[in-house]
Amino acid sequence: MTSRDAGPRLGDRYVLREVLGRGATGAVWAAHDIHLDRPVAVKVLIDAGDTLTTPERFQREARTTARLNHANIVAVYDVGRISEHDSIDAAPGTPFLVMELLTGGSWKDALSGPLPRPEKVAGALAGVARALAAAHAVGVTHRDIKPANVLLNADGEAKLADFGIAKSTESTGLTRPGDIVGTLAYTAPECLEGQAAGPAADVWSFGVMLYESLAGHRPFEQETLGALITAIQSGRYRSLAYDLPSLPHALSATVDRCLDPDPPHRPTAAELARVLSDAVATTTTTGSAPPTTITPVSGPPSFDPTTDAPAAWMPISSPPVSGPPSSGPPVSGPPVSGPPVSGPPVSGPPSGWRVAGPPPAPPTSGQRTGPTARVPSAPGSPVPIPGPYSGTRRATGGGVPPVNPPVPVAPHEEPRKRRRWVLPVAAGVVLVLLTGGAFAGRSLFHAVAGCSGELPLVVASSPEKAGVVTALAERYNADPDDVDGTCVRVQIVIAKSGEAVEALAKGWPTADYGVRPDVWTPASSVWVGLLGQKAGAIGAMAKAPSLARSPLVIAAPEATAKAMGWPAKSPSWQEIARYAGNDAEWKRVSKSETPFLFARTNPLVSTSGLHATLAAYLAAPGRTGDVEEDLQRSSVRLFLRTLERSTDRYGDTTLTFLETLRQQAEQSGTSSVSALAVEEQTVWAYNQGEPMSAGSSHLPAPAEKLVAMQPSDGTLVSDHPYVTVDSVIDAPWVTPAKRAAADDFQKFLLEDEQQAAFRAAGFRDSNDKLDPDVVAKSGGFIAERPATTFPSPQPAAVAALLNAWRDLNRPANVLIVLDTSGSMKEKVAGTKSTRLQLATQAAEASLDYFGTNDRVGLWEFSTKLDGPVDHRQLVPISSKNEGALKRALQSLTPKNDTGLYDTARDAVQLVRAQSDADGINAVVLLTDGDNQDPGSISPQALLAGLKAEPTVRVYPVAFGDELTRDGKNVLNQVAKTTGGRYYESNDPRRIESVLGDVMSNF
Repeated sequence: MTSRDAGPRLGDRYVLREVLGRGATGAVWAAHDIHLDRPVAVKVLIDAGDTLTTPERFQREARTTARLNHANIVAVYDVGRISEHDSIDAAPGTPFLVMELLTGGSWKDALSGPLPRPEKVAGALAGVARALAAAHAVGVTHRDIKPANVLLNADGEAKLADFGIAKSTESTGLTRPGDIVGTLAYTAPECLEGQAAGPAADVWSFGVMLYESLAGHRPFEQETLGALITAIQSGRYRSLAYDLPSLPHALSATVDRCLDPDPPHRPTAAELARVLSDAVATTTTTGSAPPTTITPVSGPPSFDPTTDAPAAWMPISSPPVSGPPSSGPPVSGPPVSGPPVSGPPVSGPPSGWRVAGPPPAPPTSGQRTGPTARVPSAPGSPVPIPGPYSGTRRATGGGVPPVNPPVPVAPHEEPRKRRRWVLPVAAGVVLVLLTGGAFAGRSLFHAVAGCSGELPLVVASSPEKAGVVTALAERYNADPDDVDGTCVRVQIVIAKSGEAVEALAKGWPTADYGVRPDVWTPASSVWVGLLGQKAGAIGAMAKAPSLARSPLVIAAPEATAKAMGWPAKSPSWQEIARYAGNDAEWKRVSKSETPFLFARTNPLVSTSGLHATLAAYLAAPGRTGDVEEDLQRSSVRLFLRTLERSTDRYGDTTLTFLETLRQQAEQSGTSSVSALAVEEQTVWAYNQGEPMSAGSSHLPAPAEKLVAMQPSDGTLVSDHPYVTVDSVIDAPWVTPAKRAAADDFQKFLLEDEQQAAFRAAGFRDSNDKLDPDVVAKSGGFIAERPATTFPSPQPAAVAALLNAWRDLNRPANVLIVLDTSGSMKEKVAGTKSTRLQLATQAAEASLDYFGTNDRVGLWEFSTKLDGPVDHRQLVPISSKNEGALKRALQSLTPKNDTGLYDTARDAVQLVRAQSDADGINAVVLLTDGDNQDPGSISPQALLAGLKAEPTVRVYPVAFGDELTRDGKNVLNQVAKTTGGRYYESNDPRRIESVLGDVMSNF
């Protein structure tokens, strides 16, 4: 016997040499084929515990691969079963495959080193795309495309491997209805929703792999599995066109097409192969002719159970698990620490379930431990995605959730009686827990816990704390309590406080607002009072428990703060008004020629804006306390008007508001405003570089940080109350069981362990305590509670002040420009309306945002409406004439093509010619398509013309699915150039909500 024939044998033919890697279903050995004297790879099943016919999957892999016979697919030579005479540690009958041996490692290994150049990525993956196209051509779907399943030969050529869970169109199917197969991080959104995996799902997975290969990270990299699932379902990610501007457009555009949430909009695998091959050819003809292979990686392939182990066979639609857990093989590994477990012993996961991933390390004493959770997007209806983010988000609960700072998830203490259980888990095993997702994995936990079924508790949270509350809901759901034996499951939806008031006052119609909340936690009790007044509830102002607190502060760049006397003192509201109303005084104090500009959010929808309006009134000179009388006093009105007229811009939330300000500061090098009214916690998040909106990533700390100053004459505090909806309005859906669940979740949130999570995110806890680390790093936070806080006015007084605000705020000078091209006559799915009808309804509703001092005009545009001119004036810019505007909107009919660029240029020129030096001059442009006028100006000429003075802000609103990536980029650049903001809604049914956001951001 030669040395190469030494080692474990399979029959008299294969000698096993060394283990190359281990996956979820098998171990791969380097081996030698004695008969043919060649190196081979042998894949041996190592996990027979799965009842879903894994041996049959091995047989399927052999048959499928042999059928395909493609140069870029790893060849399978033989298939067999281990006999009792074979010298390998495996049970007789265990299946094995004999395959082509590739010694270059996997594509996953290649990506673990220096990132390959784009042309090398395109060259290598073009072969994989060709292999995939060949499989699809004969009706085979791979269903587990990922870097670990792309192997490299010694020359660096890439080949597609592991057809073990592939599905053929004529297959009878080994997967149960509702099961998910494949690897979770690479699983297409439709598969997460229980749909069958088809070729388009392979393309989506390929898109994730291509994105990862070009960017060095996946488009969806949430830190918990629950957040990952909802992120994939949301379809929101950052496009490579923004992060890698030098990347060939064809590559970034192809990635975006692959990751389209709608399967029919994705390219075919054959198209992918052509695009990638063309990318290589283009690079070659431009002087750089890189090889189309990757340097092989030496050593055995790496294996990461969180990305390499399939997510296969996790039921998503089966009923809750009931009865005792099924028996299974003994679970090995160290004992699990923790309190004793009551009830019958658990021998393993129930039959038909697969659990994978490493267990968390046991905590050391006093250590904050556990997974770090970030807010997942709420599943449901599409929501517009501003800026550089691709895809749509399906949301059930309203606005886009922000991504808050990570919440450390620590092991529970026991301040209240809660059901406890521990599952003994082997090394390399973790159980998937989700919040509000589509999976039924939670049912397994519940069955083991002793409760069964599911009692959903829907909690509507204001945006600024949604990340913290969602992470805490995940923590709660991991160890739920029960009501009468039914497991409580908390689902978080996000709703801006002002919009929630309107929705709840109407009874929260689900067709308009999504799932009804059982609990509401706005940012301030003032909103609860306003809702109570609208609903006529007697007990609306009853004191509700506070989850966290954050005072309103005046935030300013440090140099500006020092000019106002900080840190020795903080400015008063009266000083802010004096700087705003007297340029000479501000120049004297600041030694600057720049006028004082104030910024704040819209008080109709945002808490910081509402509190700023109330605080300004409460600090006004000559105030008596009778709101109706005070609003007639010239001294009070002058004081309020001075503050309002100095406001450079408003915003719908502080999150999107500060994101815009940061972008402007990065472009110009300095802040565009002198000071702004925001919550203390928001200053902390901004200074730490925390994301300001959903989908955006953590950023470096801004070059110009903000200082938080508590107004010396008083402020208001956001107390983040927690109220059951039926305590304020008639809400028959809030049952006694849900009230009991709400009470339990409230107690959970007020435990110190959970309160620490609020403190770590920059909030004060319910007792006004800040985290010492936050104080040390904050830039001006004062650990003590504010020295002077104003009492919140009664709801009737608040309503009166908001009505007055409409007339006191900075006037708007706005032209609404509406697309009436032929595509606007198309019916919108799920409605009986056309795109134009929905757009005109939204425009009519937006008129409510304008006051008597505002000036509003209306245009329509398509092509050649007035000779060669693409637009037509319907109502001139003048004092708001609601009747004329509504009549004009109702008379519109769709026709012709889309003359976008000339219309945008001319609209800006008109508003510029009629600009109001004291007002907000803007164009709101609604369109559903790209520019289609061949004789129009170029995008470059349009952008150049928009830079002239005085500045007119443009707010493009793109809706529908016909705009191309290039068209959206042009509209985005139009917004950035003019200081406006780009809005997008792939679902025209959301256009009214989107337009409301636009009007709030003037």
